[in-house]
Amino acid sequence: MLELSQGDHRFVREEPRRDQEEDEARHEHHGDPVNTLSGVKSALVLPLGLSLGAGVSPAVDDAALLAPLAFRTCLPAGCIVELAFDEAATVALRGGEEIKINLTADDGRALSLDVPLGGLGAALDRSTQITQ
Repeated sequence: MLELSQGDHRFVREEPRRDQEEDEARHEHHGDPVNTLSGVKSALVLPLGLSLGAGVSPAVDDAALLAPLAFRTCLPAGCIVELAFDEAATVALRGGEEIKINLTADDGRALSLDVPLGGLGAALDRSTQITQ
């Protein structure tokens, strides 16, 4: 497992899956460049008391980033939403100042959690460097 901290961000990367290792070996054999970090995956643990049906809508600097995401499950510690940013969304994250997590409370109130993105680009670059 790889752990990396940069600025306000902490990244944890699990060991590559066996099929990923085989794919990388195949690319290396043919001399193709290998980039093991093609996008960003994350998970949010959000507080209880949210409208689960409304899901979560992430935005970078007020521009929609992904379609609304469904909650995966809820535990005593909170409800989990998995985020998977493709390369285009990752570019938006790198250039943004903050990601807004837009949600709805059980009583219908709109809520927004603002997370600064300072240092994210450097952390992603470093993660790519040490995993190649």
